[in-house]
Amino acid sequence: MHVFTAYSLALSASDITKCEDFICLKYILSLSVWDVLNLATWYSMYIRRTHIKSLLKVFATLENQHGYNISGYKSVINILLGVLLLLCLALFGTIIFLLLNDAVETQSWFMNLTFISNISSTFPVKVALAVVYITGTRIFRSVTPLLLTLFYVQCCLVLSHVIKETSEQLCILRSSEDKAHKIQNFIRHYNIAHGLVSLTESALSLQVFWLMSSHFSVIFSTISKILGFYEHNSVVYNTENYSLTSLQNISFFLIIYFASKVNSEDVEMREAVKNIAFQLSLVKEYKECSDLQLRFIQSKRELVLTAWGVFRFTRNFLFTSAGVLITYNLLILQLNTYHENTIL
Repeated sequence: MHVFTAYSLALSASDITKCEDFICLKYILSLSVWDVLNLATWYSMYIRRTHIKSLLKVFATLENQHGYNISGYKSVINILLGVLLLLCLALFGTIIFLLLNDAVETQSWFMNLTFISNISSTFPVKVALAVVYITGTRIFRSVTPLLLTLFYVQCCLVLSHVIKETSEQLCILRSSEDKAHKIQNFIRHYNIAHGLVSLTESALSLQVFWLMSSHFSVIFSTISKILGFYEHNSVVYNTENYSLTSLQNISFFLIIYFASKVNSEDVEMREAVKNIAFQLSLVKEYKECSDLQLRFIQSKRELVLTAWGVFRFTRNFLFTSAGVLITYNLLILQLNTYHENTIL
């Protein structure tokens, strides 16, 4: 992994020397930043491995010890994982087919990988070198971030489900005669949800910060190509952009959406707690239960997932990030148009 990243960064440094304008430089630098951010993501996975193991153990006990039905989410993620792996096999098979049937494309990759040195080699060796480099860098650059995205989305789905189960305890409380006992059940369920969110934060928030930064850089390079800032004549690059890169663009917004659902579920549940507590306070014999419920929910902080505490995953952040992406690239487009008109 480190070898492929170092080699990719060396190639990017070589490409920078060939850039003739700021737009080209912006694109090459975005690829270099992409590699560095991916390396930071997996290094943070390594240093947080103990927390991740603890999180996985807790998730494994949710069904057996606490009765939460989360097997459906596991099935959905496994299906998506299978689809992703099939897509990767199809992509890499297509790339090999393109290289075997396009001598010009293969020669271009070989010259780039050897820094345009005058090295003579046979066609099969050129194909093999290009395939090894493309496969190694794309697995690290594109596939592994998508796998981490699926894992984080699964965690968000489980957390949302646990909070929903806690909300159902409020519905039971509303219709139950033994309200003191049902309030204790609600407190127990919410403590479980609170502990899970805290453990997820300690285990994954740092990795998610680097992962989101990586996806963000991919979106920048993609929008640059869409706006015509930088174009590739390589069939391999175009094939990759239509498949894995597109998935990474979608992954950025998927993470925000599913992570924000945790906060949305918690906000709705807190509103329900306040309504039920008010209704209980109207009945004299349930006044103590109402006070207990309110004191408990006020003692717990709002459940919200973050990316290393730098930003919070809420619905507002979804629209804010989309606005920043569009505004920045339109600004670059206007500056580039102004520069071209000035030259003319």
